[in-house]
Amino acid sequence: FDIRLNDFFRSSAPESSGTIIMNPPYDERMPIEDACSFYRRIGDHLKEAYKGWNIWIFTANYEALRKIGMKPSKKHIFYNGPLECRFHLYEVFA
Repeated sequence: FDIRLNDFFRSSAPESSGTIIMNPPYDERMPIEDACSFYRRIGDHLKEAYKGWNIWIFTANYEALRKIGMKPSKKHIFYNGPLECRFHLYEVFA
C-alpha cells in the first residue's frame, strides 16, 4: 500500500480506485472555524476527485460528518478517550 501526505483539497486520485482513511479535525482539541463547512468541502472534493474510491472517515463531530453529503455504507462507533466517535465508510460512485 501507499501512504501519502499532501493537501487533500489539492489532491486527485492517483488510481481509478482505492481506499482513503481520514481523521479530520473534530473541533475539540484542534479548533476549526466552521466544522460543518469544512466537512461539506471534504464531501464535495471526494465526489469530484475520488470517484470509484472507498473513504473511511473517523470523527467525533457527528453533526459535521452529516455534511459530507453522502450516505455511509458502513457505520461503527468507537471511543477516543471519553469522546464517542464515528467511523463511516463512504463509497464514491463513478
